[in-house]
This record gives sequence, structure tokens and C-alpha cells, in this order.
Amino acid sequence: MISRNNLRVVGSSPIEKVVAHFKSEGYKSSKENLTHHYSLNGLNNHYFHTPIDEGAELLRNLIESKKIPRYGLFKDAGSGDARMIASASALGLGAVGMENDEFLYLLGEANLNHLHNIKAIADRELATVSAGDFNDRASYERMGLKFIDFGTVFSNAIPHRYGKIAEKISDESRPGTTFVSINHSREHSSIHRMKVVGSEKIREKPIPFYAHVYRKRKK
Repeated sequence: MISRNNLRVVGSSPIEKVVAHFKSEGYKSSKENLTHHYSLNGLNNHYFHTPIDEGAELLRNLIESKKIPRYGLFKDAGSGDARMIASASALGLGAVGMENDEFLYLLGEANLNHLHNIKAIADRELATVSAGDFNDRASYERMGLKFIDFGTVFSNAIPHRYGKIAEKISDESRPGTTFVSINHSREHSSIHRMKVVGSEKIREKPIPFYAHVYRKRKK
């Protein structure tokens, strides 16, 4: 099990500023616009934010326990409003998000700009989002990166996308790459070339969230 400590939003450290922003009254309008956006587009799959308290706490504990490596970059494959990119950056990682939905991409950009302005993010160049699909090689080429450059891949993915992300990590990442999966299933998956290094429930209500952490085997 992943060890957990309470993350208290009581001070003004970078990560506390990130958590406070995504929990603020002012940010509710963004979430309402997001719901409206999905309603207009008639999407069959609902978008669920990773809970910011639990998500930030999870990343901090994974870094402290060295389950997330300091080398390489942190990638969010489907970064939504960029809350996990902001959290990773505030915790000292270089972080890159990729988002295929234009509305979410623009929302993420706005959030990162704001958090940089209030000094929750020290270096905007190390906290970025890109418009594109995680499975499209051209999306990485536009950033001057390759998938193998990422030491950690994070995903809060809907089921039919989860398998594609896991397959790409298995096939294209370097040994030792960490995959952090947030979903609604209590059971971890069996992924080729990946071993489970931690699983836990991070939220019970109103919607259960589970975190499963994998690492790519050396052979």
C-alpha cells in the first residue's frame, strides 16, 4: 500500500497554492463551463477531475517514497484542466500535459498562467500543456520530445483509453518508467512488462477513486 500523510491547505507553499486554486469559489465557474461544454457536445463519456486534495497528496507521497523518479519528465496523458501538471510542477518535477479537447486545453493553459503569476509554479517552461493526442507521434515532435523522455506517465483515463495508454508505456517507455493510473476500479490491471508497486483507494464519495502504480520491468 502507498503510505499517506494528510496534505493540509493552511500555508502558502507552491503545492498549497495549487490545491487552494482548484478548490476556490472563483474556480467553480470554470467547472460549470466544463459541464456545459460536455453537455453541448453530447459526449457519451463523462469527464471526472482527479480530486485535487487526494491527487496532490498522492503525488507528494509517491515522490517522497521514490516511486516517482526525479529523472525524466512527468506526463499527464489527458491533462484536462492541468491540475496534475500544476501539482507535479509545484512539487519540483518538470511536467508536460497533453490534451485532445480544445476547451480543456485552453482551460489548462489559463490555469497554469494564473498559477505562475501567483508563484505556485516557478518556471512556466517546466509546466506545459500541448494540444494533441498522447498516441500521435506528431504531437510529441511538435514539442521536441519523444515518449521515451517521460519518467512518469499519469492518467485519469476512461476505460477505452486506458488500454491504449498502458500499451504505449509497455511498448515505448524505458525500463523503470512509472505509470500512475487513477480510475474507478479497485482492482489493478495486468499490464505486459509492468509490475504493480502500489494500489489504494484515494476517495470514497461521491465517486470512488483508486490509484494504481506500476513500474516497467527491466526485462
